[in-house]
Amino acid sequence: MEGSPALRFQCSPFPTYISSGKVNYGPIDMHPERVFSTFVAMFIEEGALYFTEGESAYTLTAGQWFIQTPGIRHYGHRASGVKTVFRYVHFLPQAAWRIETDPLLPEQSPRVKQLDSGEGVRSPQFEIALPMRGVYPQPDWQELFEQLHEEQVPGRGALHKQMCFLELLERMVWLDSERKDPSDPIKAVIAYMQRHYAEPLSVAELGGRFHFSPDYLTRRIKQATGMTPSALMLQYRMNKAKHLLVHTNTTVQQISRDSGYNDIAVFSRLFKKHAGQSPTYYRREQWGRSGEKDMD
Repeated sequence: MEGSPALRFQCSPFPTYISSGKVNYGPIDMHPERVFSTFVAMFIEEGALYFTEGESAYTLTAGQWFIQTPGIRHYGHRASGVKTVFRYVHFLPQAAWRIETDPLLPEQSPRVKQLDSGEGVRSPQFEIALPMRGVYPQPDWQELFEQLHEEQVPGRGALHKQMCFLELLERMVWLDSERKDPSDPIKAVIAYMQRHYAEPLSVAELGGRFHFSPDYLTRRIKQATGMTPSALMLQYRMNKAKHLLVHTNTTVQQISRDSGYNDIAVFSRLFKKHAGQSPTYYRREQWGRSGEKDMD
């Protein structure tokens, strides 16, 4: 989707996830007339959506996203004619924001400046540009949407939903930057790592697959993500493990294997170092349980 405006906002504090869901329209259904007080990101999974926002008419088809602007009237101006399915996510930046209409932004990476709390502690303040229209890989994002859509039990899973929402924003920004610079082969390496995090990948194996030396690959991945390949892989695995611990009844041993660790002792040690808690204690705390003995 060429010429997309961008929502640029500060990320200190981070934007807040409010709610999400899934909508199914029949062939004769039209999008209702609404004015929201939040931003609403819509991701079309099937069919087509015809709607007007303000004075502009839009057509969205499967694999496209669109972010609706708060305070502006939008309504369906035509029935889709086919079954239409889309996901939606309501969110709000918690700091200053603005909408930029330039199709290409002058900088591709977040700007960072230090804020002094007054107590000698400096915290970074990020500013990102989120494309308000784009195209996304439906199969690759399905699991993330399902995690956002899962019913939240009171006292359980709120932080995980916020984490999933921030990952969604990161993917949207990443896809946009990748579209602007598709020639960067390191992005293909990182995408491969995201898909194959549960496999026993080494830097040497990745380098061989993509024809890079291990040293060069490590340096380039760290430039792109701020992390070494092993740290990046650990993050992917730990995020998966956290989701399985909170949202399934799968045993810790099976979660260890599903996260890429055949040795549960190694998994438990790495998880505790990453999360500050053992897998069992982390699950118990997220579920609001008490009185269970931590066996990890």
